[in-house]
Amino acid sequence: MIRRQLTLFLSGEVAAAVEAVRRVVDPEQYRLIPAHVTLCREEEVAEIPIDELEARLAAGPARRITLAFGRAEPFSDHGIQLRCVAGGAEFQALRELVLASREIARPRPHITLAHPR
Repeated sequence: MIRRQLTLFLSGEVAAAVEAVRRVVDPEQYRLIPAHVTLCREEEVAEIPIDELEARLAAGPARRITLAFGRAEPFSDHGIQLRCVAGGAEFQALRELVLASREIARPRPHITLAHPR
């Protein structure tokens, strides 16, 4: 099954450090997809054509957003995540741009180190 979502991938030294942890704590997910923050889940973008998503992004302000993450913390039994501690407003603004609405969910950005499944 192919999943379509919008994803922000980590890069550089930060990605390397996070991937080193993921390789040990969840080798299966490590093999499936690089470390990332999910911007929009599949159910949020399923009905929006890709060219429309691209147009929305192109029409928005061209700027980098920076997210900062806290310490690793457990969730849902044996899951481990890094929760966003700064940059959440910029993350939400990007979601609003992509989804063309302010009336959308406000998920807290995070990086999953180990999935609970």
